[in-house]
Parts: sequence; structure tokens; C-alpha cells
Amino acid sequence: MFLALLIILLLKLKKSPFDAPKAHQEIVGGVEVKFSGTFYGIIYMAKMTENIFVYSLVFLFDGVNWWLGMILDFGAFLAVSAVDNATARVRIDHLVRAIYMSAFVLAILAIEGLVYV
Repeated sequence: MFLALLIILLLKLKKSPFDAPKAHQEIVGGVEVKFSGTFYGIIYMAKMTENIFVYSLVFLFDGVNWWLGMILDFGAFLAVSAVDNATARVRIDHLVRAIYMSAFVLAILAIEGLVYV
């Protein structure tokens, strides 16, 4: 279940699997490039609030132990950052194929795990 959440984190946090060789920062910024001032601050705060919410869901996966929750949170942050930086130039069709294949493998493992429950 936690591995599925890690895959979804990449999609929910809108990380950058772009295939444009130029202007990477402008593409990653998206519509935020057009705004400035107070409205840009509101958009940026909304994005950071979404990050806090998503990582708090990762923290809740442990339930009892605060330290393990913080370790899971930090590990998820590092994993998402590593995948984001490693796939900066991957074409979107290759990324979708990789996500579907990993989701298929995880689904098969989950079905196999239900046999033993």
C-alpha cells in the first residue's frame, strides 16, 4: 500500500517528466511564470500547502510511532526528489509505460498477498 502511495506522490505533486530539451525551468514553472506579486504568492502558498497535506498523509502511515513516521516522511521526500531529478528528460510516453508496468507488478503482488491472508 505504501509503495502505491509513493507512485501516486509523483503524480499528485506534479513533478517534472518533461521531454523538452530547452527552457526546463519555464516548463516546470507552468502557469506561475505569467504571475507576480500577491497573486503569485497565493499560488505558491497553495502549492506548498498541498505538499504539506500530501506528506502529512505519508506521516500518518505509521500511526503510533512519531519517529518512524518522520523517517517515512523524510524517505518519501528523498525518493520523490530523486525520481524527479532522474526523470527530468524522460519522454512522457516512456514514463507512462514505466508507471503502468510498476503499478501492474504491484497489483499482482497485492493479489498474491491476499492469497496468504
